[in-house]
Amino acid sequence: MLLTLSASCLRPLIRGLAAKDDPRAKSAILDLKDLPTFARETLGLVGLNLSADLLVGADRRTLDSLRERADKAACTCLLLTELEPQHLASADAAKAALAVQRGERIIDAAQILGCSSASIPVFGVDDEASFERAIERLKPIVARAEKRDLSLLISPTAGLTSRPERVTELLKRVGGFRIGTFPDFQFAASSADPAGYMHRLTPYATIVSASTVSFDEAGFNGTNAGGSGSGGSGFKGGDKPERKAKTKSSGTKPPTKKTAGSPVPPDGEDGEESGRAGAAPVSKSKGKGTGKDGARDVNKPVAKGKKTAGKLADLAADIGLTQAIAGSLGASLGASVGKSAKPASSSLSDQLTEQLAQKLTAKLTKKMAEPEEVHVEGDDNELMMEMSSIMPGIDADMAPIHAAYDLEMLLESIFAVGYDGPLTLDYRGGGDIAAGIIKSRDALLAALARIEGMM
Repeated sequence: MLLTLSASCLRPLIRGLAAKDDPRAKSAILDLKDLPTFARETLGLVGLNLSADLLVGADRRTLDSLRERADKAACTCLLLTELEPQHLASADAAKAALAVQRGERIIDAAQILGCSSASIPVFGVDDEASFERAIERLKPIVARAEKRDLSLLISPTAGLTSRPERVTELLKRVGGFRIGTFPDFQFAASSADPAGYMHRLTPYATIVSASTVSFDEAGFNGTNAGGSGSGGSGFKGGDKPERKAKTKSSGTKPPTKKTAGSPVPPDGEDGEESGRAGAAPVSKSKGKGTGKDGARDVNKPVAKGKKTAGKLADLAADIGLTQAIAGSLGASLGASVGKSAKPASSSLSDQLTEQLAQKLTAKLTKKMAEPEEVHVEGDDNELMMEMSSIMPGIDADMAPIHAAYDLEMLLESIFAVGYDGPLTLDYRGGGDIAAGIIKSRDALLAALARIEGMM
């Protein structure tokens, strides 16, 4: 499952956009154009979701440039969101017309950015008259989205679209294949039945907002397994929903990027268009550590120190890790391969357990004996899941606990309906934003690993 970044949570760190009364504005060191590289290389996330408020005053040239930088950073723009509720259900015709125009502009900007979707919240009271008006005013926006080969997603907000059954009814009445939902963890947690909320809306979603708020500083999942927070499933009001069986496929694909014409795949891809984002692509490499037939030579003693670290770093990069993480892995495990099955885990991460380190070492050593072209395909992504766990703080038993609501329960509810699309990470808490995003990433990855382990 692809983890992406909701760029709106970085607003206090972006020069010219941070609120003057926000104390974090003193740390505003990013330019808008730096977001893709920052998300990919610093935060370890592989997609970007932009909000319209970050693009105020931007012209087409700026949007084109941002899309190009995102593509080069391998952090494609997937979604453009309008955060301000639009008066599409208003009895004031002039106000509603402005809302329709705004929705159409959001669609146009999303296409320039190479997004596959755009989202808007629909403002209005929950009565039948407002409901009928919203249907008629959404139709031209959906038609615009279909023309641009995009999907329009309905963001949750109070009033007309606060109840999941109301949202699904709205989608059916508007009609077409280019309208869907954008479920949000925080909004779901505020409902009477969070799991039920996600269960109802996720089948219509092409992306889910994995919003987070605060973390328990007093402990980790290993000290609170099975309780509240992300440490246990924590289902309330009944048993966990049964999961729908996933359909086997030849493998998930990374998100495609688009131009104003037809979709264009990222550099180095096979040109196939993907409707949903998947695991990071696997690159091919040649050279160091191979035998005459192109396979890694296991008859020779495994090199120690820098040579082995380099091989492991190359292997880690092969299966989609960022350069910084791959290098950290190689340096941490390199000296131990061929010498001992029990590497010192402290050099990898303070929160990486010895058991996980042993397991990774065994898998990596085995992989080094296989042909140079390394595959991660279909549902056989066990190694990818293990490699995800080496990112700082992602030991499943030692990941941060989300205190505001149960992340694992919400993830269980979307797995139950067979969802395997992108999760956009949106940290909405205070304090150090980058640290909050990393904790969110770690908590989500640990919860995903536990859920995958039970499937």
